[in-house]
Amino acid sequence: KKSVDEIEQVCPVQLPEIVATKRQITEASMWEEKVQSNVDCVGGADSDVSDGDVLLEKKLLLEKVERLVSKGKNLTLRPRSLVRLENRIERAHVLRRKINVWNEARNQENPQNIKFIAAMLKEANKIDLMFPEILTLTGVHKKAEEWMDRASVAVRTTISFDELESLVSTGE
Repeated sequence: KKSVDEIEQVCPVQLPEIVATKRQITEASMWEEKVQSNVDCVGGADSDVSDGDVLLEKKLLLEKVERLVSKGKNLTLRPRSLVRLENRIERAHVLRRKINVWNEARNQENPQNIKFIAAMLKEANKIDLMFPEILTLTGVHKKAEEWMDRASVAVRTTISFDELESLVSTGE
């Protein structure tokens, strides 16, 4: 935009290329304004939300961002915000596949430990986009943490054998 303004100031005639470039800049600027009103392009990679707060912090759906990006791909110019959003979408798809593989293994009685699940939640926080698989991951993480809290209480107190059996079977 600065270059176009400088050329306009020194050029005594109006060039059709300048008019076309200004139209492209306006088009890209309007798209970026729409993105800014819907998406925080900077906050995704640097967010520092705790693992348990994933659901509370995620309000932006992956599908919504994909629609915005698909409109942005039609632009003549390629804004940096488009590249950043495409990167977040790709990372979300990678995480989505990872969660699906984990979920399949979990259903086949080969679960991962809580640290693995927490690491995936941390990655979800960095991406800062919501998709259905995160609900599954968050639910399992919450249940595991609740069980660990109950187990911790059971270790410190006296409980009945039936309660202990129930706790162990729930943990398994």
